[in-house]
Amino acid sequence: MKKIEKYISVLMCFFSKCTRVFFFELRSIPIVIICIFCSFFKQKYIVVSAWCIYKCFYLFRKDKIVHNNWGDDINVYFLEMISNKKVWVYPNTRIARFVNSIVKPKKIVFIGSVLTLYSLENSIVIGSGVLNNMINDKIKGSPNEVLFVRGPLSRQILINNGVDCPQRYGDPALLLSCFYKPQIMKHCKIGIIPHYQDLNSDIIVDILTKYSDDVVCIKMKNYSNWTDIIDEINSCDFIISSSLHGLIVSETYKVPSVWVHFNDYIDGWDFKFYDFYQSIGKKNISPINIQTSSQIWDLYKRKASWKSGEINYLELIKLCKNVGLITK
Repeated sequence: MKKIEKYISVLMCFFSKCTRVFFFELRSIPIVIICIFCSFFKQKYIVVSAWCIYKCFYLFRKDKIVHNNWGDDINVYFLEMISNKKVWVYPNTRIARFVNSIVKPKKIVFIGSVLTLYSLENSIVIGSGVLNNMINDKIKGSPNEVLFVRGPLSRQILINNGVDCPQRYGDPALLLSCFYKPQIMKHCKIGIIPHYQDLNSDIIVDILTKYSDDVVCIKMKNYSNWTDIIDEINSCDFIISSSLHGLIVSETYKVPSVWVHFNDYIDGWDFKFYDFYQSIGKKNISPINIQTSSQIWDLYKRKASWKSGEINYLELIKLCKNVGLITK
């Protein structure tokens, strides 16, 4: 009897998963059609390869993106701000990949570690990076052009895969400070920005419990307005972050910050962080392992010695303007 119940449970889990996958694939069909249509009207629309998820049945509402990861979501919000165009995200489903292999709609690859996640065929790479050098994902297809990539480590992987890549670097999120003036909110000494998988870690819960008057947790998911994240970061004296875009935003707005680990991570996890820091001339940066809650105050003392990186804003803006990405 127990064996039968076990088999039934396994079958139910299997069919449940298949059902979720089926509806996820089915839901992507209208988005694929919209993206293909819009790719032919580049004066009004931008199609971008990004790891964003649309809210079901809310495609034509103003805020149609699930607030799952701010660093990916700003592909829509920030692009629409600087381009004055409507932005659509090309899905990463089996149906979408199949259609892409046939139709090859024009896309850009912008913010995020997505260079090995999407086909680069018929695309323009503008500041994206590679997620992890320890995963056997390969570069798929050859882009029409690479304006710049996030950092030298991503550039080397493109070159190793036969893609011509100029020696120009910068995560596009660095340009946020050129277009958005933050609204300072309630002042706080330390802002903790955990990667979404660190949100419920014991050490973060302990920090927030003990130092609730001086420390705020800035969550990169389930936020209200996308600019709130920028406002919250700028309302802090010092940022402690395991989120890459938490560090990038801190860097461009010149808020002192430090890169930390709250957990043990998979091999190659640090690749994208080293890629970014090397792009701004910080070659000797390494993560700090947070093991005790009081350790944050030792890190806070680093605020006085922190220096901003080297960011060539003018070059990045010029390159984006040359392809019609920035119209302001």
